[in-house]
Amino acid sequence: MIIEAGPLGADIEAEPSNGKELMAALIRFGITILAMTSVVLLEPAGMNIKSGTTVIVGISPKRIVIAADSRLTDRQTEKHDDNACKIMALRGQLIFAMTGTSQAYALDSSGRVLWDGHDVLRTTADAFPSDSSLIDGLPDKWAASMLPIFASVAPFAKWTPGFIATGVFGGVGKTGQLVLKQVAFNYDPSSLENLTASVQTLSGISTPGSEGEMNYGAFGLSNIVQEFLTQMSFRAKDEADSWRFEMSASSEQEREWRKAARLADLAVAYEPGGEVGGNIDVVELTAAGPRWLQRKPQCPD
Repeated sequence: MIIEAGPLGADIEAEPSNGKELMAALIRFGITILAMTSVVLLEPAGMNIKSGTTVIVGISPKRIVIAADSRLTDRQTEKHDDNACKIMALRGQLIFAMTGTSQAYALDSSGRVLWDGHDVLRTTADAFPSDSSLIDGLPDKWAASMLPIFASVAPFAKWTPGFIATGVFGGVGKTGQLVLKQVAFNYDPSSLENLTASVQTLSGISTPGSEGEMNYGAFGLSNIVQEFLTQMSFRAKDEADSWRFEMSASSEQEREWRKAARLADLAVAYEPGGEVGGNIDVVELTAAGPRWLQRKPQCPD
């Protein structure tokens, strides 16, 4: 499904659903594909944005794993905040992470947060019945909620054309199957519909560097992750040898989630520009629900 926002401030229109499954897509490395509810929107001079960088996703027939760093970068001051909670779990059936433009705050003495993509998701989910399968409809509803927010940011965000934010959803479907979806927001100032959101079901991730049955992909800054997954350098080959030795006595489940965490650690260590940083949070989702494997104390359940 493609949701479009026309000229800034225009109404949002969604193409009618034809009832078919959403297009399956493979994660592409090396590019950023990764960054109405009650939200305060100010004039362009009244807010500034923060953006996140790297999210690692692993998927196997039994589980989905998401790992993320903790750094948000203030696009006005270029200062870093290493306390961000980029991953959230909802209702024992869904996990979510966002990268790219994900938050705005007021440019006054209060410095209050005006909107946060995670808060928008939580508020959007509150409208769903308690017995509903969130992965079926929540990504589309969240995309529609975020478009007017991004429209209010566009005049001063200094985005380059292309993808500006991505939300990644792992969920348990009605029959207990695991589903991975992506919402990608695209900015094209030359188009009448200058902001669009595409919602896709990812049928799988086909990459080198698997661990057991799990394959991995990166959203956001992904060059370093690609380097180590494909072993494109001497340091990446040395890392692979060290990893095999270190994990030789570990279970398959532990190897799978720890590799996602390790890939995020490598992005922190080697991604240029200093935009990836802080502690790594990790959550896994099985048919039984989410389980946190690493989490900062201040991050909610």
